[in-house]
Order: sequence, then structure tokens, then C-alpha cells
Amino acid sequence: MTDSQDFRWPFLYRAVFAAVALLVGAFYLWSVQAANPPFEWHYDKSGYYDLLARGFAAGHLYLPLDPPPQMLALRDPLNLQKSGEWALQDAALYRNHYYLYHGVTPALLAFLPWRLLFHHDLPESFAAFIFCLVGFLFSGATLLTMLSWARYRPPLWLWGLALLALGVSQPAPFLLQRVFVYEIAIASGYAFLSAGLWFLARGLSSAKRSPLMMAVSGLCFGLSVGCRPHLAIFGLCAALAVLWCGTGDFGFREMLRSRGLLGYCVAFGACLLAVLWYNYARFEDRKSHV
Repeated sequence: MTDSQDFRWPFLYRAVFAAVALLVGAFYLWSVQAANPPFEWHYDKSGYYDLLARGFAAGHLYLPLDPPPQMLALRDPLNLQKSGEWALQDAALYRNHYYLYHGVTPALLAFLPWRLLFHHDLPESFAAFIFCLVGFLFSGATLLTMLSWARYRPPLWLWGLALLALGVSQPAPFLLQRVFVYEIAIASGYAFLSAGLWFLARGLSSAKRSPLMMAVSGLCFGLSVGCRPHLAIFGLCAALAVLWCGTGDFGFREMLRSRGLLGYCVAFGACLLAVLWYNYARFEDRKSHV
């Protein structure tokens, strides 16, 4: 396999990438602002990921919302036929606390740092916009790397059209039309999955199978699992791709002992264990402390 870094792209191709990125970013921003409330930067908010980050900052894993006493007084508060008027949508009630069952990664890597730095909440719609834009940028960079890998340079107009299609002919613009909580999990999963693919492509296209690139790829794929659990399938497929591509160049046994594969598996496996620990800490530990 050839090293894609030896294939150079003229300035005009990179300029087209930047121009299309600005155009797609403007379209994403218009989409999220047209259908959602205006960005509010100075106050605490009721978004679920804002609440979860606020809970983390306070040292616990549950949402800082008290379930209504009327619901807790029921013999079976989990019976939605009786508690439906008080139940909190998209949250799990456990030992008199609400827990968010959507992925934890966005809260840890976006909403919590914002809360700690600025002492107020990050608008969920703005977070979705950033995640979708990051996902597009990494997707475009992955396409660039794969074309370099194949040593193919399309006509300039086709390159721009391909990037534009990559930005608008996908679910991101539709996703930004309504941002609540589920959309945050999907958008962040898209961002980390795209990042994982780019680092994987860079690592596989490098003649030395960079262990650092492989480890960062495994980390990104693992973080995507913390957004949407079923994305673990892509992480497992990526591990098989690393093994298969390396076997053709180095042999199966040597590839099994390679630092690239080891770095990927350690980073990806660490994220999976972290997700398992998070669920155990929430639903088995009576204190539910971070």
C-alpha cells in the first residue's frame, strides 16, 4: 500500500475544499437557526444534555430534576398508564432520580467543559450545528485521503460537486431542523465516527501504519459508541479493516503483533469499558457518584 502523503494536491483543490466548507457551514447554521429558538448564551437551560452536564459538575450522574412527589407516591411509578402525566420523556427513573439514557459522550466532551469554563449552559442547537459541521469536515478530509490513496485527482468542478453533495445529500440538514436530545446523540455520533474514519484512512495509507493514528482512530470510534451504542459495529469493522489491510503487506501473525492494531484495540476497548462502567455506576451504585 502506498503512502498517500506522497500525493500532493494543488492549492486550488484545497481552496475549493475551504470554500465548500464555508458554504456548507453557512447552510447548516441557517438550517439550525431557522427551525429552533435563537442561541441563548447567558442563562441555564432546560436541555437534557445541559442538565446532565450540570449534574456532572455537581458530582453525580443523575439529572438535577426532582421527580414529582405525586408520581413517587404511586405504588408503581414506572407504570406510564398511571404516571404518564408526570413522567419525564426520554429519561429513566431509578431510585427517585432521573437518568438520561442517551449517550454520555456529548455531555462529557462538550456540555460539561462549556459549563465549567463559562458557568452557564451550552445551547443544544449550537452544539448540534458544531457536531454536524465537524462530521462534514472529517468526511471531506477522508475523501481527500482516499483519493490520495488511489492517486486519483478528479477535475476541479467534480471535486467541488462531490464535496457539496457530501455536505447536503445526507441527514445532517434534516437533523438540524429539530434539535432536542436525540439529535445531539446522533450528530455527535456522526462527528466522532467521521473523525475515526479519517484517522483510520490516514493510518492505513501510511507505509508505517502509524500507531498514533491508529490509537486516535480507535479512540474516536470508541467515543462514538458513547453517543449511540450501535455504532460499536463500525468500530469492530474498522478493527477488521486494520487487520485485513495489514495482513496483505506484513502477514497475519506479524500484523497481530503490530503496534498499530494494538493501539487501536486498546483505545477502542478502553472506551467500551468506560461506557460499561458508566452504566454500572448509574444503576448499581446507590450513591451514583462520578
